[in-house]
Amino acid sequence: MTAFLEQVLAFPTVFLSAGLTIVVIYWGFVIAGALDIDTFDLDLDLDLDGAADGAVEGGAESAGEAAEAAEGVQSGFGLLGTLGLRRAPFTVTFSLLLLAAWVFCVLGMQYVAPLLGMLPSVVVSGAIFAASLLLAVPVTSISSRPLGPLFITHEADGRSDLIGRTCRIDTGTVDGVFGQATIEENGGWTVIQVRNPNANAMQRGDEALIIAYDDGLEAFRVEPMQHRDDEASRASTAQTRATPSREPAR
Repeated sequence: MTAFLEQVLAFPTVFLSAGLTIVVIYWGFVIAGALDIDTFDLDLDLDLDGAADGAVEGGAESAGEAAEAAEGVQSGFGLLGTLGLRRAPFTVTFSLLLLAAWVFCVLGMQYVAPLLGMLPSVVVSGAIFAASLLLAVPVTSISSRPLGPLFITHEADGRSDLIGRTCRIDTGTVDGVFGQATIEENGGWTVIQVRNPNANAMQRGDEALIIAYDDGLEAFRVEPMQHRDDEASRASTAQTRATPSREPAR
């Protein structure tokens, strides 16, 4: 145990050991609920927004510096995407990368360094440290690949996104002050409040069309689909009657 501690606290493994210690503390805060798993992802997004604001509000010189900073951060994200390291949140990817590099560095210093005893120790340690980071990249890419789908966030549709869609009436009737319906959303069913001035227009099981959202009532205004179909049918009939028939010339 003592030999292992001496190894992980020796150069160059000590740098990775310190980083891994910080990562362990971070995940402890995440488990305790004090931090979110995407905390640093949000910070990076805010840095990009800040750079863009500086480009707008600052002068020509500050705008150029802000644009260069934003471009550099975006290039870094592009490189991570190319290496397959953006499938999971940054904190997860960085933790896996640091852990893989730490393991490779420990093994390298234990088994590879003695074989290169003829070279200066600083050169051997530096080479093993660099090789550990390089080898950790493909390992992290492969190990983070199955974790990506676990962190995909499905955002619910907004109120404006529901306008124009159909819903199913769930209450016995719908009037100007009461009514509920369900709408299919993300593979499930969501209950929404609906209103219609005509109390006898719809009943349970009818299909209705969402036409607007009323902020005062905090509910969606709906119309029966049958009413819409009748209007379309009457319009089609009127257009047919208004079109003169063409008889073949004799």
